[in-house]
Amino acid sequence: MEIWHYWVIAGIGLMIWEIFTPGFVVGMMGLACFCGAGAHLLGYGATGQVAAFAAGLLVGFVVIRPLFLKYFYSKDKKARTNQEAMEGKTGLIIEAVDQKAQSGRVRVGGSDWKAVSLGGGRIPAETRVRIQRVEGATLIVEPINGSE
Repeated sequence: MEIWHYWVIAGIGLMIWEIFTPGFVVGMMGLACFCGAGAHLLGYGATGQVAAFAAGLLVGFVVIRPLFLKYFYSKDKKARTNQEAMEGKTGLIIEAVDQKAQSGRVRVGGSDWKAVSLGGGRIPAETRVRIQRVEGATLIVEPINGSE
């Protein structure tokens, strides 16, 4: 086997490894290995191959990796979790929400939560509400129009 075969085998191995690791770091090293193989095919010696590897690695980290991160780890596509996921959901009041009595429970997706009215008013039981925000373990809710 010639030297460029080793470069290509290393590049393919690193690309396969990239499948199992996040961040496009190992994949950029695999890309750089292909640059080293190309340098050997163009007739460069060991120093030229290592220089091509280094140049490929630099281009990968400075140019290609940021583009991959921009399109594959976009903040717009981020899954909402925890408190963010509750905001905007609807629920059903199972115990009347009353600020004066400091009572009120809402059922959201099978879970029972303490609830407080957004406007501070009373919300009767069996009213459909929309969650506006979450403060600790308390949901701030308001009735959905037509449910009052």
